[in-house]
Amino acid sequence: MLHIILMILKIIGILILAVLALLLIIIGVVLFVPIRYRVNGKKDEESFFVKAEVYWLLHLFRLKALYPEPGRIVVKVLWFTVYDSEEESEKPKKEKKKKNRKAKEGKLKNKQEKKSEKSRNKTQNEAEKTEGKTVRNTIEENTKENTLHQKKAENIEETTECLEQPEQVTEETIEDEKGKIGKLIDKIKEILQKILDICKNIRYTITRFCDKIKEIWANIQYYLELFGEEETKRAFSMCKEQLYKIWKNIRPQKCMVDLKIGTGEPDTTGYILAVHGMLYPLIGNNVRIEPDFENQVMEGTVFIKGRITIFVLVCAAIKLYFDEDIRYFLKRFKREE
Repeated sequence: MLHIILMILKIIGILILAVLALLLIIIGVVLFVPIRYRVNGKKDEESFFVKAEVYWLLHLFRLKALYPEPGRIVVKVLWFTVYDSEEESEKPKKEKKKKNRKAKEGKLKNKQEKKSEKSRNKTQNEAEKTEGKTVRNTIEENTKENTLHQKKAENIEETTECLEQPEQVTEETIEDEKGKIGKLIDKIKEILQKILDICKNIRYTITRFCDKIKEIWANIQYYLELFGEEETKRAFSMCKEQLYKIWKNIRPQKCMVDLKIGTGEPDTTGYILAVHGMLYPLIGNNVRIEPDFENQVMEGTVFIKGRITIFVLVCAAIKLYFDEDIRYFLKRFKREE
Protein backbone atom coordinates (compact mmCIF):
# COMPACT_ATOMS: atom_id res chain seq x y z
CA MET A 1 0.00 0.00 0.00
CA LEU A 2 2.80 2.43 0.92
CA HIS A 3 4.60 1.53 -2.27
CA ILE A 4 1.56 2.57 -4.35
CA ILE A 5 1.17 5.88 -2.43
CA LEU A 6 4.86 6.68 -2.91
CA MET A 7 4.57 5.94 -6.63
CA ILE A 8 1.56 8.28 -6.92
CA LEU A 9 3.39 11.03 -5.03
CA LYS A 10 6.45 10.50 -7.21
CA ILE A 11 4.37 10.87 -10.39
CA ILE A 12 2.68 14.02 -9.02
CA GLY A 13 6.08 15.51 -8.11
CA ILE A 14 7.47 14.75 -11.56
CA LEU A 15 4.43 16.42 -13.18
CA ILE A 16 4.79 19.50 -10.97
CA LEU A 17 8.51 19.76 -11.77
CA ALA A 18 7.78 19.36 -15.48
CA VAL A 19 5.18 22.15 -15.35
CA LEU A 20 7.57 24.42 -13.42
CA ALA A 21 10.37 23.67 -15.85
CA LEU A 22 8.06 24.46 -18.78
CA LEU A 23 7.03 27.75 -17.16
CA LEU A 24 10.68 28.67 -16.53
CA ILE A 25 11.55 27.89 -20.14
CA ILE A 26 8.66 30.01 -21.42
CA ILE A 27 9.59 32.93 -19.11
CA GLY A 28 13.24 32.67 -20.16
CA VAL A 29 12.31 32.63 -23.84
CA VAL A 30 10.04 35.67 -23.44
CA LEU A 31 12.64 37.62 -21.46
CA PHE A 32 15.85 36.75 -23.27
CA VAL A 33 14.91 36.04 -26.90
CA PRO A 34 14.95 39.46 -28.60
CA ILE A 35 12.20 40.90 -30.77
CA ARG A 36 13.72 41.91 -34.10
CA TYR A 37 12.44 44.65 -36.40
CA ARG A 38 13.29 45.87 -39.87
CA VAL A 39 12.08 48.90 -41.86
CA ASN A 40 12.60 49.53 -45.58
CA GLY A 41 11.47 52.73 -47.29
CA LYS A 42 11.80 54.36 -50.66
CA LYS A 43 10.72 57.75 -52.00
CA ASP A 44 11.10 59.04 -55.56
CA GLU A 45 9.21 61.26 -57.97
CA GLU A 46 6.65 58.59 -58.86
CA SER A 47 6.07 56.50 -55.73
CA PHE A 48 6.42 56.27 -51.97
CA PHE A 49 6.72 52.89 -50.23
CA VAL A 50 7.40 51.71 -46.64
CA LYS A 51 7.63 48.12 -45.43
CA ALA A 52 7.96 47.26 -41.71
CA GLU A 53 8.53 43.77 -40.31
CA VAL A 54 8.61 42.50 -36.72
CA TYR A 55 9.49 38.88 -35.95
CA TRP A 56 10.26 36.88 -32.85
CA LEU A 57 11.50 33.39 -32.00
CA LEU A 58 13.00 32.38 -35.35
CA HIS A 59 10.13 33.89 -37.38
CA LEU A 60 7.50 31.81 -35.56
CA PHE A 61 5.67 35.04 -34.73
CA ARG A 62 5.61 37.63 -37.52
CA LEU A 63 4.03 41.00 -38.18
CA LYS A 64 4.21 42.75 -41.52
CA ALA A 65 2.92 46.21 -42.45
CA LEU A 66 2.91 47.88 -45.87
CA TYR A 67 2.21 51.56 -46.57
CA PRO A 68 0.63 53.21 -48.54
CA GLU A 69 -0.10 50.61 -51.23
CA PRO A 70 -1.56 48.07 -50.79
CA GLY A 71 -1.82 49.24 -47.16
CA ARG A 72 -1.92 45.87 -45.46
CA ILE A 73 -1.18 44.54 -41.95
CA VAL A 74 -0.67 40.80 -41.44
CA VAL A 75 0.01 38.93 -38.18
CA LYS A 76 1.08 35.27 -38.38
CA VAL A 77 1.84 32.58 -35.81
CA LEU A 78 3.74 29.67 -37.39
CA TRP A 79 1.95 29.38 -40.75
CA PHE A 80 -1.49 30.50 -39.45
CA THR A 81 -2.71 34.03 -40.13
CA VAL A 82 -4.08 35.55 -36.92
CA TYR A 83 -4.98 38.95 -38.38
CA ASP A 84 -5.23 40.27 -41.93
CA SER A 85 -6.49 43.79 -42.60
CA GLU A 86 -7.62 42.96 -46.15
CA GLU A 87 -9.93 40.15 -45.01
CA GLU A 88 -11.50 42.32 -42.31
CA SER A 89 -12.01 45.18 -44.77
CA GLU A 90 -13.76 42.77 -47.19
CA LYS A 91 -16.16 41.41 -44.53
CA PRO A 92 -18.20 44.63 -44.16
CA LYS A 93 -18.39 44.94 -47.95
CA LYS A 94 -19.96 41.46 -48.23
CA GLU A 95 -22.38 42.28 -45.42
CA LYS A 96 -23.37 45.49 -47.20
CA LYS A 97 -24.07 43.58 -50.42
CA LYS A 98 -26.34 41.15 -48.56
CA LYS A 99 -28.16 44.03 -46.89
CA ASN A 100 -28.62 45.79 -50.24
CA ARG A 101 -30.12 42.65 -51.78
CA LYS A 102 -32.56 42.27 -48.91
CA ALA A 103 -33.46 45.96 -49.13
CA LYS A 104 -34.15 45.70 -52.88
CA GLU A 105 -36.42 42.67 -52.39
CA GLY A 106 -38.28 44.52 -49.64
CA LYS A 107 -38.73 47.59 -51.87
CA LEU A 108 -40.23 45.49 -54.68
CA LYS A 109 -42.74 43.94 -52.28
CA ASN A 110 -43.67 47.36 -50.88
CA LYS A 111 -44.19 48.77 -54.39
CA GLN A 112 -46.57 45.95 -55.31
CA GLU A 113 -48.55 46.42 -52.08
CA LYS A 114 -48.72 50.19 -52.63
CA LYS A 115 -50.09 49.75 -56.17
CA SER A 116 -52.90 47.50 -54.92
CA GLU A 117 -53.73 49.95 -52.13
CA LYS A 118 -53.79 52.92 -54.53
CA SER A 119 -56.30 51.20 -56.82
CA ARG A 120 -58.58 50.57 -53.82
CA ASN A 121 -58.23 54.09 -52.47
CA LYS A 122 -59.11 55.69 -55.85
CA THR A 123 -62.57 54.10 -55.90
CA GLN A 124 -63.21 55.16 -52.29
CA ASN A 125 -62.01 58.74 -52.89
CA GLU A 126 -64.25 59.23 -55.92
CA ALA A 127 -67.33 58.25 -53.89
CA GLU A 128 -66.30 60.47 -50.97
CA LYS A 129 -65.68 63.49 -53.24
CA THR A 130 -69.24 63.43 -54.64
CA GLU A 131 -70.72 63.31 -51.14
CA GLY A 132 -68.32 65.96 -49.83
CA LYS A 133 -69.20 68.53 -52.51
CA THR A 134 -72.90 68.64 -51.53
CA VAL A 135 -72.01 69.00 -47.83
CA ARG A 136 -69.51 71.81 -48.53
CA ASN A 137 -72.00 73.88 -50.52
CA THR A 138 -74.56 73.83 -47.69
CA ILE A 139 -71.86 74.75 -45.09
CA GLU A 140 -70.57 77.68 -47.20
CA GLU A 141 -74.07 79.17 -47.53
CA ASN A 142 -74.63 79.02 -43.77
CA THR A 143 -71.23 80.63 -42.98
CA LYS A 144 -71.95 83.55 -45.36
CA GLU A 145 -75.24 84.36 -43.57
CA ASN A 146 -73.55 84.21 -40.13
CA THR A 147 -70.74 86.60 -41.19
CA LEU A 148 -73.27 89.19 -42.40
CA HIS A 149 -75.11 89.14 -39.06
CA GLN A 150 -71.80 89.49 -37.14
CA LYS A 151 -70.69 92.52 -39.18
CA LYS A 152 -73.98 94.34 -38.47
CA ALA A 153 -73.61 93.72 -34.71
CA GLU A 154 -69.99 94.99 -34.70
CA ASN A 155 -70.95 98.25 -36.45
CA ILE A 156 -73.67 98.92 -33.84
CA GLU A 157 -71.20 98.38 -30.94
CA GLU A 158 -68.62 100.76 -32.45
CA THR A 159 -71.17 103.57 -32.72
CA THR A 160 -72.21 103.14 -29.05
CA GLU A 161 -68.57 103.20 -27.85
CA CYS A 162 -67.87 106.44 -29.74
CA LEU A 163 -70.91 108.13 -28.14
CA GLU A 164 -70.00 107.00 -24.56
CA GLN A 165 -66.50 108.48 -23.90
CA PRO A 166 -65.51 108.83 -20.22
CA GLU A 167 -64.33 112.16 -18.88
CA GLN A 168 -60.70 112.58 -17.72
CA VAL A 169 -60.14 112.57 -14.02
CA THR A 170 -57.57 114.99 -12.51
CA GLU A 171 -56.83 112.77 -9.50
CA GLU A 172 -55.47 109.98 -11.67
CA THR A 173 -52.98 112.33 -13.35
CA ILE A 174 -51.70 113.47 -9.94
CA GLU A 175 -51.18 109.88 -8.82
CA ASP A 176 -49.31 109.09 -12.07
CA GLU A 177 -46.90 111.99 -11.47
CA LYS A 178 -46.24 110.82 -7.90
CA GLY A 179 -45.53 107.31 -9.20
CA LYS A 180 -43.00 108.64 -11.74
CA ILE A 181 -41.13 110.59 -9.04
CA GLY A 182 -41.00 107.49 -6.83
CA LYS A 183 -39.59 105.42 -9.71
CA LEU A 184 -36.83 108.00 -10.31
CA ILE A 185 -35.84 107.86 -6.63
CA ASP A 186 -35.73 104.06 -6.72
CA LYS A 187 -33.53 104.10 -9.82
CA ILE A 188 -31.09 106.54 -8.17
CA LYS A 189 -30.90 104.22 -5.13
CA GLU A 190 -30.22 101.22 -7.37
CA ILE A 191 -27.40 103.05 -9.19
CA LEU A 192 -25.75 104.06 -5.90
CA GLN A 193 -26.02 100.48 -4.59
CA LYS A 194 -24.40 99.15 -7.77
CA ILE A 195 -21.50 101.59 -7.39
CA LEU A 196 -20.95 100.42 -3.80
CA ASP A 197 -21.04 96.77 -4.90
CA ILE A 198 -18.47 97.46 -7.64
CA CYS A 199 -16.12 99.10 -5.13
CA LYS A 200 -16.45 96.09 -2.80
CA ASN A 201 -15.77 93.67 -5.67
CA ILE A 202 -12.65 95.61 -6.70
CA ARG A 203 -11.34 95.42 -3.14
CA TYR A 204 -12.10 91.69 -2.97
CA THR A 205 -10.37 90.98 -6.31
CA ILE A 206 -7.25 92.91 -5.25
CA THR A 207 -6.95 90.97 -2.00
CA ARG A 208 -7.60 87.71 -3.81
CA PHE A 209 -4.95 88.53 -6.43
CA CYS A 210 -2.42 89.29 -3.68
CA ASP A 211 -3.21 85.97 -1.99
CA LYS A 212 -2.71 84.14 -5.29
CA ILE A 213 0.68 85.79 -5.79
CA LYS A 214 1.72 84.77 -2.28
CA GLU A 215 0.57 81.18 -2.91
CA ILE A 216 2.45 81.00 -6.24
CA TRP A 217 5.63 82.36 -4.63
CA ALA A 218 5.36 79.80 -1.81
CA ASN A 219 4.96 76.98 -4.38
CA ILE A 220 8.00 78.21 -6.33
CA GLN A 221 10.12 78.23 -3.16
CA TYR A 222 8.87 74.74 -2.22
CA TYR A 223 9.73 73.20 -5.60
CA LEU A 224 13.09 74.97 -5.77
CA GLU A 225 13.99 73.43 -2.42
CA LEU A 226 12.69 70.03 -3.63
CA PHE A 227 14.80 70.07 -6.80
CA GLY A 228 17.83 71.16 -4.83
CA GLU A 229 17.75 68.19 -2.43
CA GLU A 230 20.21 65.31 -2.76
CA GLU A 231 17.43 62.71 -3.01
CA THR A 232 16.00 64.35 -6.12
CA LYS A 233 19.45 64.56 -7.71
CA ARG A 234 19.98 60.86 -7.10
CA ALA A 235 16.49 60.11 -8.49
CA PHE A 236 17.19 62.06 -11.69
CA SER A 237 20.56 60.36 -12.16
CA MET A 238 18.86 56.97 -11.71
CA CYS A 239 16.20 57.84 -14.32
CA LYS A 240 18.87 59.08 -16.71
CA GLU A 241 20.87 55.88 -16.34
CA GLN A 242 17.90 53.58 -16.91
CA LEU A 243 16.58 55.59 -19.86
CA TYR A 244 20.00 55.37 -21.48
CA LYS A 245 19.92 51.57 -21.04
CA ILE A 246 16.44 51.42 -22.60
CA TRP A 247 17.54 53.56 -25.55
CA LYS A 248 20.67 51.42 -25.99
CA ASN A 249 18.41 48.35 -26.10
CA ILE A 250 15.82 49.63 -28.59
CA ARG A 251 17.99 51.80 -30.86
CA PRO A 252 18.69 50.52 -34.40
CA GLN A 253 21.82 48.44 -34.83
CA LYS A 254 21.94 49.25 -38.53
CA CYS A 255 20.67 52.48 -40.01
CA MET A 256 21.37 53.57 -43.56
CA VAL A 257 19.63 56.68 -44.90
CA ASP A 258 20.47 58.07 -48.33
CA LEU A 259 18.67 61.31 -49.17
CA LYS A 260 18.64 63.75 -52.03
CA ILE A 261 17.31 67.07 -50.76
CA GLY A 262 16.67 70.33 -52.55
CA THR A 263 14.36 73.17 -51.48
CA GLY A 264 14.66 75.17 -54.68
CA GLU A 265 16.63 77.90 -52.88
CA PRO A 266 20.38 77.61 -52.19
CA ASP A 267 20.28 79.32 -48.77
CA THR A 268 17.72 76.95 -47.16
CA THR A 269 19.47 73.92 -48.68
CA GLY A 270 22.67 75.20 -47.11
CA TYR A 271 20.96 75.46 -43.72
CA ILE A 272 19.95 71.78 -43.96
CA LEU A 273 23.55 70.80 -44.70
CA ALA A 274 24.73 72.91 -41.75
CA VAL A 275 22.35 71.06 -39.40
CA HIS A 276 23.57 67.73 -40.82
CA GLY A 277 27.14 68.78 -40.09
CA MET A 278 26.25 69.68 -36.50
CA LEU A 279 24.64 66.27 -35.95
CA TYR A 280 27.45 64.34 -37.64
CA PRO A 281 29.16 63.31 -34.33
CA LEU A 282 25.90 61.55 -33.33
CA ILE A 283 24.74 60.06 -36.64
CA GLY A 284 28.10 59.53 -38.37
CA ASN A 285 27.95 58.00 -41.84
CA ASN A 286 24.54 56.46 -41.23
CA VAL A 287 22.76 59.45 -42.79
CA ARG A 288 24.03 60.69 -46.14
CA ILE A 289 22.64 63.78 -47.84
CA GLU A 290 23.12 64.74 -51.46
CA PRO A 291 22.16 68.41 -51.93
CA ASP A 292 20.45 69.89 -54.98
CA PHE A 293 20.79 73.69 -54.98
CA GLU A 294 18.67 74.27 -58.09
CA ASN A 295 15.60 72.01 -57.97
CA GLN A 296 13.00 71.20 -55.31
CA VAL A 297 13.59 67.51 -54.61
CA MET A 298 12.92 65.05 -51.78
CA GLU A 299 14.05 61.51 -52.62
CA GLY A 300 15.89 58.70 -50.94
CA THR A 301 15.98 55.27 -49.32
CA VAL A 302 15.84 54.15 -45.69
CA PHE A 303 16.97 50.89 -44.10
CA ILE A 304 16.65 50.35 -40.32
CA LYS A 305 17.31 47.13 -38.44
CA GLY A 306 17.42 46.42 -34.71
CA ARG A 307 16.20 44.30 -31.82
CA ILE A 308 14.52 44.72 -28.42
CA THR A 309 15.19 42.51 -25.40
CA ILE A 310 12.32 42.46 -22.92
CA PHE A 311 14.59 41.52 -19.98
CA VAL A 312 16.31 44.93 -20.15
CA LEU A 313 12.98 46.75 -20.15
CA VAL A 314 11.68 44.70 -17.20
CA CYS A 315 14.86 45.27 -15.17
CA ALA A 316 14.71 49.03 -15.82
CA ALA A 317 11.03 49.18 -14.83
CA ILE A 318 11.66 47.23 -11.60
CA LYS A 319 14.60 49.45 -10.61
CA LEU A 320 12.62 52.63 -11.26
CA TYR A 321 9.55 51.35 -9.40
CA PHE A 322 11.36 50.19 -6.24
CA ASP A 323 13.87 53.05 -6.01
CA GLU A 324 13.41 54.90 -2.70
CA ASP A 325 14.67 58.25 -3.98
CA ILE A 326 12.13 58.26 -6.83
CA ARG A 327 9.30 57.37 -4.44
CA TYR A 328 10.40 60.13 -2.06
CA PHE A 329 10.49 62.66 -4.92
CA LEU A 330 7.02 61.66 -6.15
CA LYS A 331 5.53 61.95 -2.66
CA ARG A 332 7.08 65.38 -2.14
CA PHE A 333 6.05 66.48 -5.64
CA LYS A 334 2.41 65.46 -5.03
CA ARG A 335 2.62 66.82 -1.43
CA GLU A 336 1.26 63.61 0.03
CA GLU A 337 3.25 63.99 3.25
